Amino acid sequence: MNKIRERVKEFFIPILYEWHEAPGVLKNKIYILIGLLLIVFLAGLYAGLKYGAEDFLTLSACLSLAVGFKVFGIFRVIMKRNYCSMEGVVLKVKSRLRLGQFYRVTVLQEDGTVETLLIDKNWQVNEGGSYRFFFRPGSGNLGAFFYPDNFLGVEELEKCE
Repeated sequence: MNKIRERVKEFFIPILYEWHEAPGVLKNKIYILIGLLLIVFLAGLYAGLKYGAEDFLTLSACLSLAVGFKVFGIFRVIMKRNYCSMEGVVLKVKSRLRLGQFYRVTVLQEDGTVETLLIDKNWQVNEGGSYRFFFRPGSGNLGAFFYPDNFLGVEELEKCE
């Protein structure tokens, strides 16, 4: 019994530590996706059983599986710390009102460099605000910050007064 307990401790303690140390933005993203997974699956299960809609049940199971893979991917990113962060002050927000899923944000970092980022329109940033942006490491000449698929989230930094 003690060997089993020790193996469980060896397995779960590092996972809990990494989860505790993960940024809140990434944890919230997992919580939201798990909620979506449950809602889609339970709606499909309800409709499938109540109305005999087997195709609806199958569709919801497939969608739940796809969301589950997304959750697993983000969880892996957190556990392996396979993300990078960038802090800075937003200088310019461009193309927020145009059609499309992304807009450009120009950020001034603490070391004086200026970066242009593609941010999902679901994330709200304001000019003059101080933020921390999270990305998956990317490759290519433009770096990780320009590829919209690499964007994980943004959190506003507290203002020191």
